[in-house]
Amino acid sequence: MPIEFPIVDLLSKQSSYEWLLGHFHPQGLVCPRCGAGLEQARLFRIRTVTEVEDYRCGHCDKTYNVFSGTVFEGRRLKPEQAVLLVRGTVKGEQAQILANEVGCAAKRCKTFVLKYKPMRRYFSPIHRS
Repeated sequence: MPIEFPIVDLLSKQSSYEWLLGHFHPQGLVCPRCGAGLEQARLFRIRTVTEVEDYRCGHCDKTYNVFSGTVFEGRRLKPEQAVLLVRGTVKGEQAQILANEVGCAAKRCKTFVLKYKPMRRYFSPIHRS
């Protein structure tokens, strides 16, 4: 039986945020409604539980963050947890082990793994676009 521990405590929030930004928004964070850049938005709030910064678009008033338009949208995860979910899914880890490492419910991890499995190849070291 593998050793399970909350690895999320070992990751940096900033490096996880930057990784998510680079992989899910390679051209930079933009408004999902009108496409305005982050420079045309203002910081709206920082979520208390997830510590994710929400921005409000200066053109259309849409609120968005690094998870907008991704499989993590509306999931209330910390950036560290999202990175670990991607890592565990790409490695093919079981949902229960992944849930213990990430620190979230097994049902949430299983739902994510099932949705995310078809996209695993895009995060392999061989396929980089």
